[in-house]
Amino acid sequence: MPAVVLALASCAKQVPREKVLENETFAQIYIAFQEEGTRFRNVSPDSAHVFDPESVLSGFNVSEEEFRATVRFYNEDLTRWKGFFSEVVKQSELNEKK
Repeated sequence: MPAVVLALASCAKQVPREKVLENETFAQIYIAFQEEGTRFRNVSPDSAHVFDPESVLSGFNVSEEEFRATVRFYNEDLTRWKGFFSEVVKQSELNEKK
């Protein structure tokens, strides 16, 4: 039985992990989404402005799949979100000082 577990564990290690974004980049994207959402809420209903998450992601040269893989990574261990939101607060404070 232990040999089977070791064999399965070694196979699992060979599966390439999806690309996970750096914490800082992920936080910057989150902030950009928040800012875009605020702009979207502040435009008139007859405006042609549409919230476009793809344009935010492309601004960071990040694919939707990379973003989704990062969310899945954080969801695997919810304590990771604590560090993420600490980074969001830090980045937001830096942006306010600019």
